Amino acid sequence: MVARLIKGNKYKDTIFVLMSTWNPIVTATINAPDDAEGRAKCAEHIQTDAAKILYITIPPILYGTVLTDLIKAMRDAVGENEVKKAWNDLNAQLKKILALVQACMDENPVSAAIICEYYSFHVKGKGGKTTQVFSGEPGVAAGTIDLILPKGEEGCCYDLKVWNADRTAFVRAQPTDLTHVTIGNFVSGSMQNISVAEICHGVLVRESQIIAVRAK
Repeated sequence: MVARLIKGNKYKDTIFVLMSTWNPIVTATINAPDDAEGRAKCAEHIQTDAAKILYITIPPILYGTVLTDLIKAMRDAVGENEVKKAWNDLNAQLKKILALVQACMDENPVSAAIICEYYSFHVKGKGGKTTQVFSGEPGVAAGTIDLILPKGEEGCCYDLKVWNADRTAFVRAQPTDLTHVTIGNFVSGSMQNISVAEICHGVLVRESQIIAVRAK
């Protein structure tokens, strides 16, 4: 992917190549309710979809009898301590399935969100009940930053701009429709200047100020 350095309304001669590491990293999560029955049903959806083989083949031992017993224990749990233990055990088993799905997502970034939802996991940062604002923080891997974007209307996407140190010119990262993205290829420890614009059906809804974020 190639982008021109933009200054004002004029193009300059400098060409920047955006490496593949600019692709947003899609993270799968377990979006279970707080109540025992809701958690059991969430696990049952994952158990059912784990048998699907369109993208990967998940070993039956991970979603078979062992998971069925853990779901039953979740439903049968009585009292705060039993419920807590039952969920910890069930969640740990679900995360074994999630790890395989996440690995497949990482190998197929273009289809990552589809793969995530295909196996009944939740795309981190997409939807949810928590109010979100434009913000950024160091990422987990060296040379990356994480951006938390506001949840917009159905069909919206986000235009990510990476500015130079003087904040007079920028290059674009790959657009995304996710509200939690990781972008990389930065020098570890460097301060990066990022702005985000929310676009809905081709119309600019809002744009952030430039956010200063230090790369991991």
